[in-house]
Amino acid sequence: MDGLTIQVFGQLTDIIGAASCAVERVDDTESLKTLLFAKYPLLKQKKFMVAVNNRIVKENTPIGEVASIALLPPFSGG
Repeated sequence: MDGLTIQVFGQLTDIIGAASCAVERVDDTESLKTLLFAKYPLLKQKKFMVAVNNRIVKENTPIGEVASIALLPPFSGG
């Protein structure tokens, strides 16, 4: 299977059950979220950001052939 490995951080690991998960390849971040919400319904209740190739994306973004994907919980700095 040609898929994606997604790194998962913070409280999101409790929902996923691990620090990473594998999913089938998708074309963009909206498709990724749809897939993740189907696989992990509790994610819908959490706020999180998606990072593609070490950049936090705020709108639908294409996911290339070789992409580093991460799910990040909200964070604040001091």
